[in-house]
Amino acid sequence: MRIPIFDIDDTILSTGNPVHRAAFIFACNEICGTSVTAADLKRMVPGMIDTEIVTILLQAQGMAEPDIARTLPNVLAMMAEYFAQHAGEHPAGYVPLPGVVETLRRLRDRHIPIGVLTGNVERIGWQKLELSGVRSYFSFGAFGDMAERRALLVPVARQRVQALGIDEPMLVIVGDSPRDIACAKEAHIAVVGVASGESTVEQLAAAGADIVLPSLQKYDRLLDFLMC
Repeated sequence: MRIPIFDIDDTILSTGNPVHRAAFIFACNEICGTSVTAADLKRMVPGMIDTEIVTILLQAQGMAEPDIARTLPNVLAMMAEYFAQHAGEHPAGYVPLPGVVETLRRLRDRHIPIGVLTGNVERIGWQKLELSGVRSYFSFGAFGDMAERRALLVPVARQRVQALGIDEPMLVIVGDSPRDIACAKEAHIAVVGVASGESTVEQLAAAGADIVLPSLQKYDRLLDFLMC
């Protein structure tokens, strides 16, 4: 049995959460005195983790590497606090994408542990899932404030699964972007591409996904892959 670890943005929920975007801008500018704008965020590549995004934003503002390393934890913490205070202002941003809830239900019915591997800061990721009504399906996670690069989150996810009593978990990333696929390839684990974001079925297949779904409405194919 394979254990799925889902991306959140554009896999479980629609991306572009306005509060998450505002949290980047507020935290960077409040702590570092920078002038980060929404236009700066639009230049980020889908699949980047929050740690990467903040680092790139601050580099673009001319901040030196030692200063970024010193202030990064504070920026991420303030992002999480800002999100917690403002998350409820945009309830439309927490509607699961088509097929998500049924997929999670069927995985739970088969007693398959379900995790997340996401670029979101941990507090933000869990709160998104809570507000979308699917938090209870997930028993572990690896988040964007736990590593410097996405691929380094896979060992974190593996440790979290092992803490559940599963000694040698066979992890499978489920995500919507080529970066999800590259992460899985670097970590030598399987990956399912879901064309629910900006990338097409063809692009995800070309990036090397083991299987590609047009959406999680095709959950039977995902379940068959996990059970093989």
